[in-house]
Amino acid sequence: MYKEFPNNRVCAIDYYPFFLESLKDVYSFCKKYSIPFKVTGKGSKDIQKFFYHYCLEKLCAGYKNCKSKYPKAYVVYPPPKEVFFDYKSLQQILKVLPVPWVKCNSFDSPDVELAVLRATNANKTNGSKLLKFTNKHALYSFLKNHKKNKNFLTGTVDLSDEPE
Repeated sequence: MYKEFPNNRVCAIDYYPFFLESLKDVYSFCKKYSIPFKVTGKGSKDIQKFFYHYCLEKLCAGYKNCKSKYPKAYVVYPPPKEVFFDYKSLQQILKVLPVPWVKCNSFDSPDVELAVLRATNANKTNGSKLLKFTNKHALYSFLKNHKKNKNFLTGTVDLSDEPE
């Protein structure tokens, strides 16, 4: 789900559907392999790594597949109270996310347009933070897929067909 703002030529992408998809993927993965999954409280480090992997994968793919022609950024807001989740894990991912994002009260907040404009103008993505994070948490599969793509300001160029 995304909103375009033609006046400022920016696009806001709602992070929440991708966040929920990653939680569902983690739950189904744990269920498939009979890994105990705690709904409340802090789970095991392995489950946390699964969440990091799926969430980074979903957020990067969602950004890349957004059909907007404008510069885009994710809009992040606190999840509803019904979603039992350690919000600190999401903040860890946001620190290393290689695409622009901004925090707001909600996706429908009147501040979203200007916040996204500011986030896209100040696009300070840092690949070294992502590399350190993926190495620390052993997210090798995500890192392998991410290295194929090189981020340039507001777009992504797929270099998977290029010889290394």
